[in-house]
Amino acid sequence: MILHLILFTLSFEHNHFILKAEARAEFAERAVMKLQKEVDRLEGKHLLKIFLQKSLIILLITDEWAHEKEKCKAISDEMDQTFAELTGY
Repeated sequence: MILHLILFTLSFEHNHFILKAEARAEFAERAVMKLQKEVDRLEGKHLLKIFLQKSLIILLITDEWAHEKEKCKAISDEMDQTFAELTGY
């Protein structure tokens, strides 16, 4: 009888220990999931920031390229006009 009582007590304590461990494990899993969501969110923000920075650089380069193209066109037009004036056309 005493042996059964001891075994029952040990079994109860063991089950209680297992239940507490499972609860801690579930809590840890939820915490990891929340942290992963936060990491994903921050990575998304970081990637968006990089995308916007690169887009801005492309826009600036494109604008500069268009400006240089206009300057070349003006020089080319001026050379054509000078050539036409020198040749009498």
